[in-house]
Amino acid sequence: MRNPAREYAVRLLPATPVRLIEPRPSPITMLLPTGVESGGCGYVVDGGIVNQVTIRAASCRGRSHAETGDGRQDRYAIALTPDQRRLVVAVADGVRLASAADLAAEVACRAAVSATLQRLEDTANSLTDKDFAAIMVQAATEIERACGRGTSARRGSRRSTSLHGPATTLTLAVIPADGHSDEVQIAAVGNSAAVLLDGLTWRWITETPDSDDRPEQGLHQPGTRSLPHHRDPVVHTVVWPYDGVLVLMTDGLEEAMGTGESRLALDLAAAWRRPPAFLDFLRDVDYRQSTRSDDQTAVAVWHGRLDERYE
Repeated sequence: MRNPAREYAVRLLPATPVRLIEPRPSPITMLLPTGVESGGCGYVVDGGIVNQVTIRAASCRGRSHAETGDGRQDRYAIALTPDQRRLVVAVADGVRLASAADLAAEVACRAAVSATLQRLEDTANSLTDKDFAAIMVQAATEIERACGRGTSARRGSRRSTSLHGPATTLTLAVIPADGHSDEVQIAAVGNSAAVLLDGLTWRWITETPDSDDRPEQGLHQPGTRSLPHHRDPVVHTVVWPYDGVLVLMTDGLEEAMGTGESRLALDLAAAWRRPPAFLDFLRDVDYRQSTRSDDQTAVAVWHGRLDERYE
């Protein structure tokens, strides 16, 4: 007998499976945090045209947090300057052993983007290293104001009070959005990465990964370079080729890229030559591998208005 409800449920199943990378992980029990709001949900994806560029953004709760019932600690923020000439993107990874890691990452992104927009309003030129240092100081100050130095875990986390104060990495990009420039500025505290996909080749803008010494949990140990403790960013200025894809990502995704020749890196190089559908991009970022369990976040930017015929 025909069952319309069952047919409807079947149609809702994802059209594409989870991206599994060898060695495949074992199944886990996934626990929902005790309190959930849309701003801090486990999975988020967005994208579209901003002036003369096209964006995809996704952030996914890692398996280690899913198993313990903790929330996602990665965050991102995106904003266009009022004159629509430049795009500001921030990606942050709350340090796992820190208190209020998710709040620290959220505040860092919001404060850094706001401070960058304010400074860009005052100049038509590129920002200086001194500008980026001041932006990081402002973000660090906002983190301390919002989180304190020994804040207990936020509502929605099952963890007890951490022995470490709030801490988060932060990578910030100022990107041309008007189609008249190709200069990109990157400022980073910690090792959330900025990379460039040029053809099918990945090039690291921030520190180049070392495939011989990439401990999965290294970023999350005490002493990691992170705000608000470290406020001196490493600043890079690079040329963004017209057919290149600029990507900011946290280490949960970047470490699985290896030196740009891993299975995941090669798959994403092929899949991201043009902006994928939103859910396909989310699937790509939410890859599964037994040796990786951290949150995964990526913001990718393409030249051109490539979503004018999005289906």
